[in-house]
Amino acid sequence: MPQRRSLPALSPVATMAIVLALSCVASSRACDIPVFQYALENWTSDAYEVIVFHRGALSAPQREALGLLREGAEAAQGNLRVRAVDLAAGPDEAMLRRFAEQSGAKLPWMAAYYPPVKRIAQPAWTGPLTSANARGLLDSPLRRQIATDLMQRTTASWVLLESGDRGKDNAAAALLERELARLEKTLKLPVVATWGGAPPPEPPPIKFTIHRLSREAAAEQMLVSMLLHTEDDLATKFAREPLVFPIYGRGLVLYALAGPGINERTITQAAEFVTGPCSCEVKDSNPGTDMLIALDWDTQVAQTAVENLPPPAGMAGFQDRAAEAERRLAEADAIREREASGPSQARRAAASGGAGTAPAPSSARTSAPEPFGPPAPEGSAAAVPQTLTEPADRERALDQQAQVMAATVDDTDDPGGLAQAVGAIALIAALVTTALALLRRRRQAAGDEEHERVAT
Repeated sequence: MPQRRSLPALSPVATMAIVLALSCVASSRACDIPVFQYALENWTSDAYEVIVFHRGALSAPQREALGLLREGAEAAQGNLRVRAVDLAAGPDEAMLRRFAEQSGAKLPWMAAYYPPVKRIAQPAWTGPLTSANARGLLDSPLRRQIATDLMQRTTASWVLLESGDRGKDNAAAALLERELARLEKTLKLPVVATWGGAPPPEPPPIKFTIHRLSREAAAEQMLVSMLLHTEDDLATKFAREPLVFPIYGRGLVLYALAGPGINERTITQAAEFVTGPCSCEVKDSNPGTDMLIALDWDTQVAQTAVENLPPPAGMAGFQDRAAEAERRLAEADAIREREASGPSQARRAAASGGAGTAPAPSSARTSAPEPFGPPAPEGSAAAVPQTLTEPADRERALDQQAQVMAATVDDTDDPGGLAQAVGAIALIAALVTTALALLRRRRQAAGDEEHERVAT
């Protein structure tokens, strides 16, 4: 019998791949809640980083401005981090490069950067360190209004950033108002059968708000800069075009609709996304760049739907069942070789004219080995009893075992669906392992027979 290797443990990469696959299965079952509602209740805002460059001690007004930023970071609950860099204290190379990138910087200087996860190199805003700039960076009237809209379950808040050309701006505003009014009446929210095994919450009605924003508004200069720099070419290529930004969740800017791109099709696509089913529960897998809003969303937003899925306890069970399948394959091989050894020795003895060993008695040959294939899962029907001395028997056993697996998966009473998915994948993996081992053994058996034929 060829040397057998023990079943290897799952590597971290393989384990992660299976977990990600299971998360997709779970998401397809559990995340039919609309995107805007799931994002509002579950997606934590990513953190901006404000770097304050200075050289030596700060004056009292400058310390006050820095204190305002740090207080805002506490209020923002993770949406903001503040770092003071003293250029006279030998900062690291990365901070020196950051400061060298500043154009027209006069110390002390502030630079606000987008969350690193978005990989946007250009700052969201830069300017002198003053208390007025610190307050403007942390808060503005329009951001406060957008946050209020979203906390009141507005589906999305649309910001029309005006170009300064009254004709273009009014045309874009009229089109946006007309299309959003139509979509409020015609869009349908996904029908949620269950959410974590519990009755679904009553979804809020579809409602859109529109805010017009002048690029010259003094109180909103930081917001204008944040919006314009979410994409590389908005501030340059589309400097003379109106821009529309759909905002949802906890202040996520979906993307910009620019100039001629503000049309019925693109408005509908954006609205369909925010009202459609949340296809992936992971925030980074969905489009959008957070605005800087110094607000503790967790204390302001009530949870209307909480996941209640069972833990993925099937991974260890999969490894146990696969190991058990390997053990049974080894025993079946041993039984087959013992049964084959008698007739093989008799054929060799007859060819050489000697007295060979008699074949094993019939009673010994018909003693039933343990069932072939992976063991039946806990709570399922009993494993299929088989005397598996021939390949055809093994193939029939595989078919019957697959039927047992399917019945087990169909009969589960797990309402959440994750345990069912884990069990199904584990059983299928064990079945594939068994089938591959069977194929390997059939090839080995054919080789043994050919070797015996040549020897005789």
